[in-house]
Amino acid sequence: MEADYNHVAELDQYDDVGIDNERQEELSVNERNEVDRRLAQEDRMRANMQGRRPGAFMDDEFENDEE
Repeated sequence: MEADYNHVAELDQYDDVGIDNERQEELSVNERNEVDRRLAQEDRMRANMQGRRPGAFMDDEFENDEE
């Protein structure tokens, strides 16, 4: 895959806006398992709700309000 990469200096520069550069603590195995469990639960809830109402009417209950 790396062989497919072509370096283009103008395109390989990224803004720091919206990027969390703070040092993060490593998750323990139990913490990681809990995060994975919650994400899987949210995925199941989304899949179950998808057939019940159009996406335009979906609640934003799973969206993080980071703004």
